[in-house]
Amino acid sequence: MATGDDEMNGIPVKLRAPSARGRIFPRYDEESRLIIAGNQQVSDWPIGVNIDTTVILDAGPDRILASVEVIFRRELWSMEHDFVAPEVGAAADIEIREEALIDPDYFIPVNVSTNAARSAARVMFGTLSEGAVSVELSEHCLALVEDDRLRGFYFDLS
Repeated sequence: MATGDDEMNGIPVKLRAPSARGRIFPRYDEESRLIIAGNQQVSDWPIGVNIDTTVILDAGPDRILASVEVIFRRELWSMEHDFVAPEVGAAADIEIREEALIDPDYFIPVNVSTNAARSAARVMFGTLSEGAVSVELSEHCLALVEDDRLRGFYFDLS
C-alpha cells in the first residue's frame, strides 16, 4: 500500500522512444461505463498498477504501458466550463519503473473532469505545475508527466 508523500503525487515512470506497442487508443464503453484505453498489439499484461481502485494501469512484460481503465461513470465527471486540452507534447512510450511495482496499490485521490459535451476527459491522480509535460500516446490520448511521475491522462473521446 503506497501512501507516502512521493506516492501521493503520481506513479514512477520513464519515457521511452515511441513504438507501436506503446500506442494507447481510448474509448468510453457505454455498457460497462468505463474509459477503456488500450493497444491491440499487446495482449499479455502481467504487470498491473491500481490507483485508488479507480484507475488500472496494465503493462506488458517490458513494463511498457499497454492499457488503462478508468472506473468512473461519465455522469459523475466534474464539468469544467474552462476545460482546455493540454498542449500536445512529443510522442513516447510510458515505462512503469520497477520501484512502482514494489507495492502496486496506490491510494491517491482520482479526479475526472470533462467539457460541456463530455467528449473529453482529464483523469488526474497527482498535481501538475509549470514543469509538466504531455506525452502523446496516440492522437486521442496524452499522458501527463512531471518529475518522472505519471500524474494523469487526457482522453479525447469524440
